Amino acid sequence: MGAPRHRVLSNGAPKRSGDEMPVISGAIKVTGWSNPSTTGIHQAPLASLLSSTYSHFSTTPKIDADATAVWRNGEQQIRARYPNEGFRRVETANGVSSFGDSGLKGADGYWNGAIVRIRTSHWTYESRHVGAWDADSGTITLQTNLGYATTEGYGYFIDSKLEEADDEGEWYFDSSSNYLYMYAAGGLSSSTMEMAVLTNGIQLAQNAQNVVIDGIQFEFQTDEAILLSATNDRVVVRNCLIKNQAGFAIKTDSSSNCTLQHNTMTTCNAGGIIIQGGTGVMLTDNAVTYIGQLAGYGYSGVNGAIGIQTTGSVKSASILRNTIEHTGYIGIRFDGVNNLIENNVVEYTLETMDDGGCYYTWGDTSTGHVLRGNIAGHAIGNANSTDGTWTGAHCYYFDDKSGGILVEGNTGFDCGIGVFVHNSHDDVIKLNTLYNIRTAGVEMSDDAIDGTVSDITLTDNVIVSISVSSYLVVLAGVALSTTTIKDNFYCAPFGDVVMEAEKKFYNTAWWIETMEPSASWCGLEDYSGYVAKQTLSGNLIGNPGFNASADPECWYTWPEATSALTYVSECPSDMTGTCGRWDLLSGSDTGLLYDTDTFSVTDGECFQIKLTLGGGGSATDQPAMTASLITHHSPYTGFGWSWRVSAPSYPKSAVRTAVFCADGGDPMVRLNLNQAYRDQPTLYLDNVSLVQVSTTLLDPETVVVLFTNPTNETKTVAFSGYSYKDLVDPTTTYHCHLTLDAFSSVCVFSGEVDDDCSGCALLLPVWWLCALLGLLAAEISFF
Repeated sequence: MGAPRHRVLSNGAPKRSGDEMPVISGAIKVTGWSNPSTTGIHQAPLASLLSSTYSHFSTTPKIDADATAVWRNGEQQIRARYPNEGFRRVETANGVSSFGDSGLKGADGYWNGAIVRIRTSHWTYESRHVGAWDADSGTITLQTNLGYATTEGYGYFIDSKLEEADDEGEWYFDSSSNYLYMYAAGGLSSSTMEMAVLTNGIQLAQNAQNVVIDGIQFEFQTDEAILLSATNDRVVVRNCLIKNQAGFAIKTDSSSNCTLQHNTMTTCNAGGIIIQGGTGVMLTDNAVTYIGQLAGYGYSGVNGAIGIQTTGSVKSASILRNTIEHTGYIGIRFDGVNNLIENNVVEYTLETMDDGGCYYTWGDTSTGHVLRGNIAGHAIGNANSTDGTWTGAHCYYFDDKSGGILVEGNTGFDCGIGVFVHNSHDDVIKLNTLYNIRTAGVEMSDDAIDGTVSDITLTDNVIVSISVSSYLVVLAGVALSTTTIKDNFYCAPFGDVVMEAEKKFYNTAWWIETMEPSASWCGLEDYSGYVAKQTLSGNLIGNPGFNASADPECWYTWPEATSALTYVSECPSDMTGTCGRWDLLSGSDTGLLYDTDTFSVTDGECFQIKLTLGGGGSATDQPAMTASLITHHSPYTGFGWSWRVSAPSYPKSAVRTAVFCADGGDPMVRLNLNQAYRDQPTLYLDNVSLVQVSTTLLDPETVVVLFTNPTNETKTVAFSGYSYKDLVDPTTTYHCHLTLDAFSSVCVFSGEVDDDCSGCALLLPVWWLCALLGLLAAEISFF
């Protein structure tokens, strides 16, 4: 192929899913099922089906047992596997060649030849054939080494073993006999079964130019629906529907000036679009959904289950107005040089893996990109088959040695970190809106492993936290002197300690006063997100006033070598009598203080904590601590609540209050206070109260609401009965409706009943309680 303007196939005008399209299928329809046993396993011979289906081929294609997949009535079926659901766990990690699991069933050699699918990192699954199974030692030896070493506690399962076909739809293909087996308790007479055979739907020859692929449906290929081979040029793929792929939807290899436009790609195991090298590629207005949803399938190793990705040798690609939803890993990975990523919408990512982002780049060859006007949301993060110690799922993630990235006018919400600068340099982050971020709005992290954070500019952003535990800005291992932070707007209605830099904590007011005087902020006086209605118990804390004559052993510090509590009479203002002075000793990284009087907690019980807190140190210090509930026995587990709270510098003190509800229960629970590896050696505490209460939750998403417009057109959102105020500029009121530009967003908060509008129904992403609106408007304040 390759004559100028040669049209491969076309079906006229742009099509939509469900319209009549020419179909290129890579599958055979499997018929001729029989059930010679009574075990529910049916079998079908494929040799004659292959020869008759592909009688026009010069050579009958063979089925790749490792790459193929099977669909029953349009739904992909699972290979015969053990266990049927979930994972077994690596018990002994033996590097890249083997691992141990003493509880795995089977005599010697039982698993030989089967396929292990194993989580080898937060961002990879890998698949390898079993070379040998030693039942006595419980050791699986792989035929070929893994890319990453195995890790104890990580998950794996084994498939492609006929004897394990014992659950509905599980299948096994015997390549030596060309038989397909499937377990089907109710039979297969009413099932349409399709099995992927052909590697590609269309593969262009090298150097093909001026080709248009238009309005075609592709399905059931093993490798790629469309493959553009090396040095293709000026190829257009448009208006195609690509679905049910065992591999990728579209792959290009060192091809330039190609355009992929208005295509729909869905249910692809390995990935959506992968651009490997080339210059001037344009990806515009594509819809990429449900990519890499089957953990362990489709692609083995790094960069599987991604919606759109460009590799490090790609230059000047334009990724515009694409929609990516539901990916197993990253939404858009944009490695290379000088790529433009603009007006894309990426949501529901990292559904089978983690340590990634909706938008992600990595490496010293990744520079000069522009991210503008994009929307990112709902980065999930799946660590279920890891050791579960951490997970990372971020909106915008710039990783090791990448740099020179302009991040402008984007929106991010419901992610681990809004913008994560990890060992990246020379990035400009401006005019972005980051909302409802679980860990931090912006985090700059330099772990001295691979690259250095330097010359980062953070300016004119709107950063909103509606969590009691998330930060607005974190600098971890990064000196403030290497950054420019100015003119940002911060809002943390339920957060107190919301900034961290150079091993110090800050609340918003203190940060602005001492670090960023050009910034502005809003906040609430109550940091809990709940309103306590009625007290249901007495004080659960023993010796709340730190009285040395009462029960000084009630409070206990750990470790004793680095953390000390003394009962003193020289206390900050507003503390009466004695108080507790809690010091971290020189050189210590952490210290715990807890009340040894334990109490019972049941799931869903709510509590109010109230204490007077003051800090030592100079006027430039703002000491802080974290409070939580934890079991008073091993394993020491929490109950879904953690409260970071600040203290004014000596000699001042302040009363801090929070209300929370427990997630889980235990008969022996204690109040746990923590100072963690920060330069704040002294805290003063007094009048500690913890009581059970009945409470009403103030839904954080009704305090500040984010409106987004993920379309290419101006959008008007109408609401009846109320007006809303702009969060950044509360002098701006939206009466009855607001209008958003394409790919833009705005944060608002409750205003008042608007007589010019009727009713109380609101067209909002989060439904507000009408009676609550006036209360919230009265509570929120701006500074």
